[in-house]
Amino acid sequence: MIRPITLEEVKQHKTADDCWMVLNGHVFNLTEYCDYHPGGVKKLLLGCGRDGTKLFNHTHSWVNWEHLLQKCYLGPLKHTSISEVNKNIKKNKNNNNNNNNDNNSNDNEDNEELNEEEIAATVFPAPEGPQNASKC
Repeated sequence: MIRPITLEEVKQHKTADDCWMVLNGHVFNLTEYCDYHPGGVKKLLLGCGRDGTKLFNHTHSWVNWEHLLQKCYLGPLKHTSISEVNKNIKKNKNNNNNNNNDNNSNDNEDNEELNEEEIAATVFPAPEGPQNASKC
């Protein structure tokens, strides 16, 4: 059932057995995708339980996430207006274009820093990934 989800609820789902992530104001359950992620489970877990938009856009900016993850969609991030989502998308894209080598920027509520190793994941989607799953 699609419903608005708070960031507090997303933060409770941060393991390989229960992995939720916010991307561009939308919440996805990526648990079933963990085994398919080309960069491995460890790389995917960097975004689980939080807003992974900046990390995702930095390493996967060319990926059609709307199509790839459509079966994993849980709902919009609660209290996020469309204008706020669009503002964040534009801000993240501008930051990625202007600061591609700046890995010390904060991109989540917990103020964790991302280093080169954390963002160096392979980005090609596996053919058996969630886009072909009957249920995510």
